[in-house]
Amino acid sequence: MIWPKISVVTTNYNLADYLERTIKSVLDQGYPNLEYIIIDGGSTDGSVEIIKRYADRLTYWVTEPDKGMYDALNKGLQHATGDIMTYINSDDLISPGALSLVAELFVAYPQISWVTGTIAQIDEQDRLIQTGPSERWSALRYYSQDYKWIQQEGTFWRRSLWEAAGGYLKTDLQLAGDFELWLRFFAHAKLFNASTVLGQFRIRRQRKTSAIHKYEAEVASCFAALVLAPELANQVLQVRRLKWQIKRLPIIRSRTLAKLAALYDFPPEITFDPDNQCLKLTQ
Repeated sequence: MIWPKISVVTTNYNLADYLERTIKSVLDQGYPNLEYIIIDGGSTDGSVEIIKRYADRLTYWVTEPDKGMYDALNKGLQHATGDIMTYINSDDLISPGALSLVAELFVAYPQISWVTGTIAQIDEQDRLIQTGPSERWSALRYYSQDYKWIQQEGTFWRRSLWEAAGGYLKTDLQLAGDFELWLRFFAHAKLFNASTVLGQFRIRRQRKTSAIHKYEAEVASCFAALVLAPELANQVLQVRRLKWQIKRLPIIRSRTLAKLAALYDFPPEITFDPDNQCLKLTQ
């Protein structure tokens, strides 16, 4: 097939202990039409020397001060020209084979504008320590504040969706920029879930629990600023009522869950087809 160009952006600041593993997780896939961009924030820990070792395989890289991670990501994504886009932090990984799987999926199903994989977490030694259930997502579920978690590592989208949503990440957020981007994406397209691991989020000792509280505070501010159309706002109220019934009236739980699923209007699931060795949309 004609492989679509995939743009991958990595931002880094003083994470030399993990940076090379992130770079190799992208480059070692051998994807034939890759555009890999690295934006370094002026690291002083040996990160720049690592980047230079791979410079001939990078489309673009720079090391200079920035105004935070999302400012750096905006810089990188402005240089991206791919048909498919994603970004990965400099301590996380893209799973082996993910780029070719995603490319085949987007080519086979033009109706898919963005896709995410199953949640997966690794430790400091790259050991897989946790995977989550295969979730199904919809705009209504997300707008109803049931958002945990669309993992940014392993989420890919078409350039057309990125542009329709404004083509930027908010720089006044420090941790929840991906959450806010998903809010805008849902206004334009359905999110499809693939029942496979496309990216891996690293759990480090330096990632303190206080960061979770800050993330939740930023999420709350995004919801507070969210303005929904009257019909969608009414559906959010219906979701809350159904969730109350599920919690308080277990005798009708199965029937209420069915009503909730119908209201959410989930897109079809994506599973692996062993006969054709590819991801397929389950109609």
